Amino acid sequence: MNSENEIKATLSRLIKERDAQVKQNLEFNKQQGERIRTRQESYLKNVTSILKDQKIDIAPILRVDERKGEEALEDTEKIREVLVNSKRGDYNHLGQTETDMFSIILAFPYLTPYYSKQYASDGTVHAEGYGIEDLDPWVKSTGSGSGWGGAEDFQVTIDRWFVFTPRNAGTYSMSALQPFNGFYIVKADDGLFTSKEARAIISNTIQAYQYFWHAPSNFRLFFLEDDNIDTYGRVDIVYSRPCRAFFTGGDPAFVLVTQRLICYARGSGSYAELNFSDGEANVLHAPYLIGFDVPV
Repeated sequence: MNSENEIKATLSRLIKERDAQVKQNLEFNKQQGERIRTRQESYLKNVTSILKDQKIDIAPILRVDERKGEEALEDTEKIREVLVNSKRGDYNHLGQTETDMFSIILAFPYLTPYYSKQYASDGTVHAEGYGIEDLDPWVKSTGSGSGWGGAEDFQVTIDRWFVFTPRNAGTYSMSALQPFNGFYIVKADDGLFTSKEARAIISNTIQAYQYFWHAPSNFRLFFLEDDNIDTYGRVDIVYSRPCRAFFTGGDPAFVLVTQRLICYARGSGSYAELNFSDGEANVLHAPYLIGFDVPV
């Protein structure tokens, strides 16, 4: 199986399988979120009933908290404006520079994605096709209410497919160099009678296929979560994740690099954002695959 048509046919089959997997994961997350929301609303109802028996009315407290939440979102919008116009490297506390990245890439043979597809948790596909390199995902969630049920979460999943034909049989140690240029905001201010929280996550998986799927390599690149948090900054990093697989020489191999951007916010004023779209400095570059040319 070496012709372009045969490679595309195999890739088409793998993508259809992947589509079904993504759909299944989204449905599971949706059902899990609904179960959590139901439990939280039931808990609030029980707490409110107990406090009412004690002649304690928390409604005025929650109304004040709601106004504070609205003011917090106004402040968040001001922070966004600053970050949208920021330059690469401003507010950065993470990782390697792009200069470091390209010095690594130029020292080895490398591949860019053969095919890309970007899924969103609302069921839409925002980008799909051959030869796509840079993408501009923007993920955000805004909480509401006391936090006992007022949650919002959103996720973007980006699949990058690499294809090559190993010349010799052996174990290949490949790495996906992944450049990120964007910004984050994570805010939540929990109180005595509220249940607020915010989180932002960037996670990655790299997995190889030839005749069958090899074990995936998973990791979290970025993770912020708390019920009392007020932080923001830039994500200007290049991350490398290895993957080892045994390939037979002469038949095409496929490597899938998946990037997930997840935001969650619960309760008024709670907010989470991962932005690789707004502003000239913000973009999610295509990863580069190295180590595919010679077995270890």
